[in-house]
Amino acid sequence: MTSQPPLCITSARDFVRAHETDEYTHLRDSLWAELSPASALEQTWVAEIVTASWRLRRCALVESEMADIFSLDPMEDVAASRTQIAVDRARAQAFSILRRATAELRRLQTDRAIQHKVLNIETAVSGLASPRQLITAIDMAGRTQTRRAKLPPSPLASNCKPPSEVWDPPFQDAA
Repeated sequence: MTSQPPLCITSARDFVRAHETDEYTHLRDSLWAELSPASALEQTWVAEIVTASWRLRRCALVESEMADIFSLDPMEDVAASRTQIAVDRARAQAFSILRRATAELRRLQTDRAIQHKVLNIETAVSGLASPRQLITAIDMAGRTQTRRAKLPPSPLASNCKPPSEVWDPPFQDAA
């Protein structure tokens, strides 16, 4: 189930100039197709990846425009330093969002693949249950049952001798 990108999620907060619309649409649709989100939560993370990717592109464009406008390096030019600081901050934030969103999407899609391939479940495990924890629990339960099946019957349960037959007191009065 590959869903189409919802225009309202990404375009409402991404700054896209009129002449950049085609490029933005191509980036958004390419990432959406490549990452193929299957749930609302996955769609949220893909939208974050699109936004962060677009912001990184914008940071690069602003820096290249700064090179055309200012004669000195932006780190040396006081007039350009505030813009450079803002670009650096935006880039760091976009990288952080991209890294976090990618990690979360990878985890969700890995869990979905696990429940499909390993647990043979077509529909999602309810709520936020972790397929990895389910597999661990199922595996532990199976191991416990296997161990119990291999154990010999307890000697205390069936073959117990009365204490008098097992233990002789070391001292008996000869009276």
